[in-house]
Amino acid sequence: MKKIYSITLTVIIAGLVIGYFLNKPKYDSDTDTFGRSFNETRIKLGLPVIEEAWVAHNSDSLGAVWMNKSHVVETKDAHHFAKKVRLGKGELLNEEDSFNKYLNDSVASRVIYLYTFDTKQWDCELNIHYFRAYPPSKVIPLTLVQADSILTDWGLRRN
Repeated sequence: MKKIYSITLTVIIAGLVIGYFLNKPKYDSDTDTFGRSFNETRIKLGLPVIEEAWVAHNSDSLGAVWMNKSHVVETKDAHHFAKKVRLGKGELLNEEDSFNKYLNDSVASRVIYLYTFDTKQWDCELNIHYFRAYPPSKVIPLTLVQADSILTDWGLRRN
């Protein structure tokens, strides 16, 4: 009797686990409310858009990371590297955009913009990554004006 109960319980748990992964909500990159179809609203809010050539990586019901198909930095030139779209209970919580530029062969920098929708607040920072050094990075908080100024110096714009 104990063996039958154990087997039955194992089958039920396995079924629930398999069912969860088979039916796990997916982030539909083209039709989702907060995918590319939301770009027009992003422009109105002053947010960077999801680039045309980008694809959604690591997508699920909590959001997605948008970036180039290879999922790596493909250039040392200044560029919009990635966008993280974060969802909670179907609502858009925030978006984080990363802009990269290699300064030389041993230093790279990244300007990060985080926009929180419910507070309409921007949080920005400059990450300086020193290759082959410990600690590898330095983080400098920025105002929105300072972050935009750095992008302008790099020949880029936030939106």
